[in-house]
Amino acid sequence: MSGTEPNAYAFVSILTACMRLVDLDLGSQIHALSIKTGHVNCSFVANAAMGKVVASILWSNCSMKCVSETLLLGIL
Repeated sequence: MSGTEPNAYAFVSILTACMRLVDLDLGSQIHALSIKTGHVNCSFVANAAMGKVVASILWSNCSMKCVSETLLLGIL
């Protein structure tokens, strides 16, 4: 896949799958890639990333309040 970048739809699909599989590590890596490529500025991708944060709060008992606030402010 040299030279090929995922689009916003791919990020949404992958982040949603990570959330449903409760694969928070992979979801975090995909989220970081969406930031690096600038796709996190798309409201659909930001929404999917917010879902990942909510899932991580529900499943791992770790507080990611500042991350979720940053994402929410980015959506608004």
